[in-house]
Amino acid sequence: MAADHSGDDGGAVLAQLGGDEPECFALVRRWHDHAADQRALLLGSRHPGDALAITAQLLDRLRADLDHHGSRADRERYALLSLLALGPQLERRLQQEVAAHLAASKQVASLEAATAGRLVPVLRRWGGGGPWETSIGEPGVDGPARVAVGPQWLAEVWGSYLAVVAGHLVLDVLDADGDRARVWAVSSPGRQPRALTVVGPAPWRAVLDPGQEP
Repeated sequence: MAADHSGDDGGAVLAQLGGDEPECFALVRRWHDHAADQRALLLGSRHPGDALAITAQLLDRLRADLDHHGSRADRERYALLSLLALGPQLERRLQQEVAAHLAASKQVASLEAATAGRLVPVLRRWGGGGPWETSIGEPGVDGPARVAVGPQWLAEVWGSYLAVVAGHLVLDVLDADGDRARVWAVSSPGRQPRALTVVGPAPWRAVLDPGQEP
């Protein structure tokens, strides 16, 4: 939603009549167009240190090329890059929305690749850099070097900045209500996972055992 124009369709009507579309409306339209675009997971960053090198100068150059001889594919690529360049939080929010779409539509192959690409850096940071095998399946831990997460992990856990909370690796979100969530987490490699209650908002620094909430 374009916050400065909430409930105001004037810009959209102007664009339909052939006028200049305000940039905020254009961004909202691009977001809806790419909310299920798997390329957001392919091109987007996989961890905080994996920053994208999409500069304003690059976007300006691509936009200038489009005005001269851009194809439809070029325009779609520009639109997606302009969304990924909005900043880390909005970039992750877009990836979260795409991941939720893949999980709901059961596009397993694409979801597995995108999940592994983000889960492995999390495991290395959490487990001290050891070799890790990952798999998609029922949440749980089988041994110190294998982690299985469900298809919703990318959208509900990674996308919500819940991957590691106070030293616990979060495998699944059991339920969430605002700034409080019950999660399925493991405290260290080789330990059995258990249900925990975490409070936020992100970065979700508090971890509480069930029954000990304030």
